[in-house]
Amino acid sequence: MLLPLLEYSYSDVLLELNYANANSQIVISELIEYTLKCPSEYWLSLAISWFENGLNINFFNSNKLLEISNNKFHSQYLRHRSLALFNK
Repeated sequence: MLLPLLEYSYSDVLLELNYANANSQIVISELIEYTLKCPSEYWLSLAISWFENGLNINFFNSNKLLEISNNKFHSQYLRHRSLALFNK
């Protein structure tokens, strides 16, 4: 399970994965895509923090951020953060 990687800063994880694996961007991309489909507010918040700290937002992630921003199941704070990233 890779979700606990989100508990570390994006830059730290990227640095460690680059030392261990040339395919780090694939691992990170799959982790983020999985997390954006996850109903857990905790993991979503951590994934959004990674975007706020420099992780590139691709088309899939952009659409998921918009979905999160429109989903009243999530906290207002998380929805606003998602919308701000979507509008970047």
